[in-house]
Amino acid sequence: MNGGHTAADDRPVRRSPAYAEAARAFRSGNIPRARELCAALAQRCPDAADVWSLRAAIAVAENDFRSALAHIENAQRLEPDNAGILAHKANTLAVLRQFTEAGSAADRALQLNPGHADIFATIGTAYTKIGDHEKSMACFHRAADHAPDSASHQYNLGTALRFAGEFEAAERCFDRTIELRPGDCETWYARSGLRTQTAGNNHITELERRLNAGPLNWRDEMLLCFSLAKELEDIEQWDRAFGYLKRGADRRRENMRYDVQRDCNKMKEIAAAFTPQKLLSNNSGYPSSRPIFILGLPRAGSTLVERTLSSHSDVTSAGELQNFAIELMRPVYVNAQTTRIPIDELVAETLKLDFSAIGKSYVESTRYLTESSPCFTDKMPQNFLY
Repeated sequence: MNGGHTAADDRPVRRSPAYAEAARAFRSGNIPRARELCAALAQRCPDAADVWSLRAAIAVAENDFRSALAHIENAQRLEPDNAGILAHKANTLAVLRQFTEAGSAADRALQLNPGHADIFATIGTAYTKIGDHEKSMACFHRAADHAPDSASHQYNLGTALRFAGEFEAAERCFDRTIELRPGDCETWYARSGLRTQTAGNNHITELERRLNAGPLNWRDEMLLCFSLAKELEDIEQWDRAFGYLKRGADRRRENMRYDVQRDCNKMKEIAAAFTPQKLLSNNSGYPSSRPIFILGLPRAGSTLVERTLSSHSDVTSAGELQNFAIELMRPVYVNAQTTRIPIDELVAETLKLDFSAIGKSYVESTRYLTESSPCFTDKMPQNFLY
């Protein structure tokens, strides 16, 4: 097969032995072999969009998202109106935190009315990463409508409904997910948290049956124990609830690799570096009144503050945005050419940044979600670090 295929006739590539071997290696998890085969195939068939799409999927599996984006853009150049390619481009851009571009790609994919459950789900996942939960839920609805017997699509829709506060509908989706995929302990855990259980309406017997059904990995055991602890607490069976809570916490503790002192040291480094004097001596920030930052510990009332503020006609809630941290760290990582920087060096490098430029890039990065209102709230708790 030569490289003369056009976007209109490149489908024969999928039937070629070389493509089949590369795809088989990818599906079996032999990623290096899949990469090697697909790279060779791209040399012979540079005008085959399917080959570039597979190369992108292989790069994603290796967490090489920049290469994945380059491959997806090659595929899109060949098939600019392919909704599946656009959907994967949106997802990759979202992973790379290029949210405005990701939103545009997702919008375009949706406009093409793909008519395939997996493509709707991919678009919905991109919207979720961007923070546009209304659009993501609409996409997950369409995915579930197209493939009602898909556990993944039911779970995605249930998660979106839970985020939107539609708990009864979310529970129906999680019920269906568990029916289709009973070993999905993440769904059991999510379902238990949707409402206060009662003595006459709970999942305790089912949960205990699942817990005792056979060998479980530590995470699944933990999730089922936490689910049981929550539901038993709801019906005031305190001793049984505490027993399961301790069992789950023990599994978690045995497998946790967290050092609280490391976080304490990080905050001390930041406080020592960003003194009032150093901040005043640095350049001024970006003069924008659009963002309203809400900071607070969990369960301290920050959500109530957010809802109160966003009830004003000039304020929209953007949720918990990762944008500030991303825009702050992006130039540091670019300058260092690595993301692995000791905390003391990282803090020192951030002091050298142009704060006005950081502020501007942060505000601009939110426009996809916030441009409809003069002001927006950002409730990301970790913003206190920055």
